[in-house]
Amino acid sequence: MSTHHYNIPIFVPEEGCPHRCIFCNQFGITNTSSPPAPDEVPAIVMQWRSRFRKEGARIELAFFGGSFTGIAPEKQEEYLKQALRLKREGSIHAIRLSTRPDYIDYGCIERLQRYEVSTVELGAQSMDDTVLRAAGRGHTAAQVIQATNLLQAAGISVILQMMTGLPDDTPEKSIRTAHEIISLKPDGTRIYPCLVMKGSPLELQFREGKFKPQTLNEAVVLAATLSEIFEERGVKVLRVGLHPSAADEVIAGPYHPSFSELVSTEKWGRRLMQKINLNSPHKRIAIYCTPKQINSVAGFNGYNRKLLEGYFEQIRFYPDPLLTDSMLYVDYL
Repeated sequence: MSTHHYNIPIFVPEEGCPHRCIFCNQFGITNTSSPPAPDEVPAIVMQWRSRFRKEGARIELAFFGGSFTGIAPEKQEEYLKQALRLKREGSIHAIRLSTRPDYIDYGCIERLQRYEVSTVELGAQSMDDTVLRAAGRGHTAAQVIQATNLLQAAGISVILQMMTGLPDDTPEKSIRTAHEIISLKPDGTRIYPCLVMKGSPLELQFREGKFKPQTLNEAVVLAATLSEIFEERGVKVLRVGLHPSAADEVIAGPYHPSFSELVSTEKWGRRLMQKINLNSPHKRIAIYCTPKQINSVAGFNGYNRKLLEGYFEQIRFYPDPLLTDSMLYVDYL
């Protein structure tokens, strides 16, 4: 049985980052105008721990929201000393952080190892240099590769984040990015559609008619394809879509509070269409799937069920504990 996992997020918006990526408004995304002081970290951890209900869960302290390894080394160490102390006393079990690929070097690696950081999330966003330049990222695809290799050689797990629908991006470029990420053998990935956020440079481009975001359907279809590519190659997709807490900051673009459910619906819909004979003379079907996925198979708001109602008079979904992952069994009645 797998151990339940909790992340305790410590947001450090725009700390250490001199770049202004075209899509970025970290203050709005994190709902944090300034980071907590290092000596506030233990109290934050205790507050979060009081909410957790699973005994024996694995708890990870995560420094998110900025470019952590770009902070002044002295301040990094102040945060990491607090985190390491909490880890050694058993209040947390692991330490992770997010940063930029161009803020990883040998000095940074030594510091991360010394403070027992186990996972680093890198904002790759794209592996196409044209897209990276248009997005104002300030780093190249080669730097993503170099940073990933350095971290992995040091025994640190790597999560690579990617973003679809950026300026100059195309679905084909996003798919190539996914394959290049896979070739780096990360421990996981996150997929985000590009959204127009309040106060971001992209907002001005959007209002001037210079940027057209993806439609919701375009973003869902592409995210489903990317998710399938990653899963087929054994790369875990940790998240799809922006956290709902940032909804008020979105000006335009493919935002939906249940974006990940829409992506799951699209993926299961494809599997159903491949599995089911829509021309069957039978008018009733029974669809069996793993118990934990039965709602996803039926689809968000019953979307996949409604789709099949155009072909069959009766559609029933049944949980089968013998089936796992994406397995489906269809019986014609």
